Amino acid sequence: MSLHDHFKRNYRYYSLFCFILLLLLFFYVRCFNDYFYFDDFVFLERSKIEHPSDVINFFSIELNKYGLKEKNHSYRPLSTNFYFGFLRYFFGLNSIYYHISNFIFLVLNSFLVFYLLNLLGIQRNSSAIVAFLYSICALNFESQLWLSVIQDLSVTFFLLLSIITYIVWKERKSNLLYFLSVTFYFLAILSKEMAVTLPVLLLIHDYLFSSKTRLGKTKPIIPYILITILYLVFRSIYFIYPAEGSYAIKIGSFVFTFLAKYISWSINALLLFNNILSYIFLIALFFFFIIKSGAKGRNYYLFGIMWFLVSLTPVLFLPNHIYKYYLIFPVIGFLLCLAKLMEDINRYIQYNRGRIIIVITFVTLFYAISYSRFMETAHRMGHRTESFKRIVQYIKDQYPDVPDYTNFFFVFPPGFPSYAFLKNDGSVIRVIYDNPTLKGYEVTTEDNRNPNNLEKTGNIIVRVTEE
Repeated sequence: MSLHDHFKRNYRYYSLFCFILLLLLFFYVRCFNDYFYFDDFVFLERSKIEHPSDVINFFSIELNKYGLKEKNHSYRPLSTNFYFGFLRYFFGLNSIYYHISNFIFLVLNSFLVFYLLNLLGIQRNSSAIVAFLYSICALNFESQLWLSVIQDLSVTFFLLLSIITYIVWKERKSNLLYFLSVTFYFLAILSKEMAVTLPVLLLIHDYLFSSKTRLGKTKPIIPYILITILYLVFRSIYFIYPAEGSYAIKIGSFVFTFLAKYISWSINALLLFNNILSYIFLIALFFFFIIKSGAKGRNYYLFGIMWFLVSLTPVLFLPNHIYKYYLIFPVIGFLLCLAKLMEDINRYIQYNRGRIIIVITFVTLFYAISYSRFMETAHRMGHRTESFKRIVQYIKDQYPDVPDYTNFFFVFPPGFPSYAFLKNDGSVIRVIYDNPTLKGYEVTTEDNRNPNNLEKTGNIIVRVTEE
């Protein structure tokens, strides 16, 4: 079949894809001009490329510890150093290109969700609808508003690629596909540590959907398990698991409370339910179709539930660190259940036009409500990043050139997120001046009582207003 015939045969799907892409652009274009925020400056500082050897240094242990005061808890060179390093090398500090990059990752992830669901046996229409809902649900908002959430976008991207190539390898038995799957898993681990749950997901998939013997199901997972063990040993040697702070790992009854919170966020983000009666109705409907769908159908629901629980496990034990963006990958399990539920409900609606009207109405309503939620979140986040940009511009205008080892002391208004601005003793200052000797501090109450303490040679005092 020629390329022309291929496009002629599938023009409806390509037209629909372009239309969806335009909808997503309209949805997220508001955040493209937002500035850097919080951890972005730490990653920008430690990922500067001046020499080819700097790229190799991205993997160094000391560089990945730099800027992390939470007892050096993470090793994510691919999603932090490489990402920010190459974007800074090619585009400088123009944040629009970083936001466009995050948007591209979101689009790719949404397409991979569609492809994976279709690969698992979900009908194309249900897969497309669910993937579109995923792309505009509230769980992905922060990934477009806060650049550092690229860690969760990239780990999701590589995990999905690893799972897809693994499943296709099971069908085609191509050594190249198997090698690619293992490679994608390795890249996922270098993006974020939550990737270590993948071997368990692959085992669950094989036990539910493969007809091989128990040993035959386990053997292909061995390379993934070995990579996981080596990675965990590496982390235990070079990186400390913090006992205190926001990344402290603890065990307690709060785990069930957090699990309920994450489930609530997922349901609210994808189905717009936000009250206990809606949850009860959904659970009842869910279990009704689990019983009615038979053994094969139940495997889809079971795999979706286990996907959600297993992939969420690494963050359930962080009592001081609970965020919606942790659900970017786990919620795909919920999407599988939702897509299967749509197919099961579809069998009970005989009137075809009625099905189309219901779907169009729901998707339109979902888009409108999600857009309203996003604009509200974007306004709040945009106000913070605009404040950061305003301060940075003021500093550069007032002090275009500063000598080495200058200390900046900031006086912030009440309620200003000073810790976010001055993280790591002022990474933002060193980034905007491209000078590693500078530092930034917040003026304490004692300093305010004795302003002369700050009026020393080499110090600059910046008073931030509430405007």
